[in-house]
Amino acid sequence: RLQSIERGGPRAHPIPSPAADRDRRGILALFDEMLERGRADSADLDMALRQCSSSGEQASLLARAQARGVPPGHAAFTIMISQLQIEGRPAVELRSLLGRMRAAGLQVDGKLRKALVRNDRSIRKMQSSKLNALLDQPDAASRADAWSLFEGMLERRVADEGHLGIMMAKACTSGEQRRALLRRSAEAGMPIAV
Repeated sequence: RLQSIERGGPRAHPIPSPAADRDRRGILALFDEMLERGRADSADLDMALRQCSSSGEQASLLARAQARGVPPGHAAFTIMISQLQIEGRPAVELRSLLGRMRAAGLQVDGKLRKALVRNDRSIRKMQSSKLNALLDQPDAASRADAWSLFEGMLERRVADEGHLGIMMAKACTSGEQRRALLRRSAEAGMPIAV
């Protein structure tokens, strides 16, 4: 598809959908290449942001895109707000991102407003879905991303027993790993029913 873009061919969907291509890092590399060639647009940015494994990675991608003249739209900020919520980031980080959105000349729209008022139950479901999706991928990098997400959730005290259960069932490969995870979770202050 990139070759077609280089020749000036159609750009209907230059980045494949996640269902068609599960290689997140390949999609991000393609987006970076498109940025370098001046071929990326806001829709491409949205797709690339969805492939990022952390809010830090998203922030870096957004900065690179803006530096190359790709304006973020409402969807980009909604994707990033969702990732901050999944990671259990504090409200100050959400407000900071909203400030960046306003600096880009955008106001809160309906979808973003809905994202901002998600309740804890909805956010926990999103966290569980993200952990499951990462752990269902066959590559070691996705597994490492799941561990990183869970550790961050533990540190910010937003992980619960459901998240712990996902990690024990899908990420731990031995009884020793499960016991270590239980100890680490208890040390982080997670109430664990015995």
